[in-house]
Amino acid sequence: MLERPIAHLVDALSQLGAVIEYEGVEGYPPLRIKAAGLRGRRVSIRGNVSSQYLTALLLASPLAEDELEIQIIGNLVSKPYIDMTIDVMRRFGVTVENEDYQAFRVAGGQVYQSPGTALVEGDASSASYFLSAAAIRGGTVRVNGVGADSVQGTSSTPTSWSRWERWSVAGQTSSKFPGEICAVLNLT
Repeated sequence: MLERPIAHLVDALSQLGAVIEYEGVEGYPPLRIKAAGLRGRRVSIRGNVSSQYLTALLLASPLAEDELEIQIIGNLVSKPYIDMTIDVMRRFGVTVENEDYQAFRVAGGQVYQSPGTALVEGDASSASYFLSAAAIRGGTVRVNGVGADSVQGTSSTPTSWSRWERWSVAGQTSSKFPGEICAVLNLT
């Protein structure tokens, strides 16, 4: 983590009133953050660096004092991950206005509310290695929490394989969640 650049996120949070000091190399963790809440206003962030910075701002924005408008500079990468973020926020009672991925508006003072139960999708990026190994070597791989209806951009990888057996909705055999989404690859 000490080698991961985060200057873009720090700059955006600073625009919103956070006082952030680098404790090591400028632009990299670790950080010392002092904040008394975020002010709502307009903030700009580059869209071609990492969707994780926008996700962080989106998740924090309903807790700001006033409306927060996030302007995207350039093209936004990893739109499916932003869609996932907005979907999760919606399921937890928060409204986000998406203006064609060029700007996002979130009213301040919103409160996250638990939906009671939530299924968290598996990480399709991490699962793709195991699915690829089975495709090369043969065998069966079952990945829970990832399926054809996944909003993750990387979840489409298996659909391009000609020997892909099926996407399926599993029963209750391996999860507390009925109708769990899973991917099954059987190449034996």
